[in-house]
Amino acid sequence: MSRLFSLLLLFLSISFAVPKHVKETLKELSPGIYGVFGVYEQVSPKNRGFISNAYFIITRDGVIVFDVLSTYKLGKELVETIRGCSKNPSSGPSPQPLRELTYSSPYPTPLPPTMASEEKGLLVGPFQG
Repeated sequence: MSRLFSLLLLFLSISFAVPKHVKETLKELSPGIYGVFGVYEQVSPKNRGFISNAYFIITRDGVIVFDVLSTYKLGKELVETIRGCSKNPSSGPSPQPLRELTYSSPYPTPLPPTMASEEKGLLVGPFQG
């Protein structure tokens, strides 16, 4: 019985693990189209506010980002993740430039993650919908 209980605790600890870096949730949805996925819960110190999703498309001219995450640190992690995915083998080891950021939220611009993106040279533009 205690072995079964131990296995159950192990399963629960693995299945509800919170990622320590945004890149741990990276999924390629289609060729050149990626997403990172936060946990489905309220903001807490454990999840670091990583409760939303962000997406990006890598084109030959650069990267287009859809949405940013909720904190400055998560924004920096998102940029690091994008940089790791967008290295173009034909142009050498440099990643593709970040060209555009689009928000899908009607709420005010999420300033901290946007600042993290802008530090890396991302052109920021509001949602046009």
